[in-house]
Amino acid sequence: MAALTAVLLTSGTATAAGTNSAEEVRTGKGSGTAGATAEYNGRVIDLSKGWQGASICVEQTFDNFLCYDDEASYRAAEHLDSSLPSTGTRAYTDCPSGYFCLWDNANYNNGSFPRVQYRTLGTHNLASIGFTNRANSVYNNRSGWTVAADDTCSSETLWVETRISELSNWQRQYCSGSWNNKIDRVTLRS
Repeated sequence: MAALTAVLLTSGTATAAGTNSAEEVRTGKGSGTAGATAEYNGRVIDLSKGWQGASICVEQTFDNFLCYDDEASYRAAEHLDSSLPSTGTRAYTDCPSGYFCLWDNANYNNGSFPRVQYRTLGTHNLASIGFTNRANSVYNNRSGWTVAADDTCSSETLWVETRISELSNWQRQYCSGSWNNKIDRVTLRS
């Protein structure tokens, strides 16, 4: 069963972060700050400025990603089972073991919306990949906790222990609304 709770931060500071729309992320027309790099279709791109058409980016090392056009090219390159149904009909099971995944769409549906997969411990600023306030669904397929934070609401964080969460279902205790489209950074803990 999914375990998710919001807890009070004991300390923290808010920082400004750029926000790119889903279209800006896909087309590369975002205005984000200098960010994480990715190899995509034989070139190196700055994810904070857009994903240049990629729909899936997988962290290789801290702030260094490999990006793919679609689910099929991702599965082929990562040597994953390609016999599963077509893109958009799968769910949180698209997040491999050992990763924390965020979708820019409800119900873990990649479709034409971006998905990002993290695996290295530490704090990851989503502005560095043009994904600030874009997450609608998350899945923690890791053994450790992942902590999500909204820099505009420093009084609480969302601790994701294991497995799944549709962010619109998780109301924030101290700040208004749900966690849907409210995550600025995530910290992967052991």
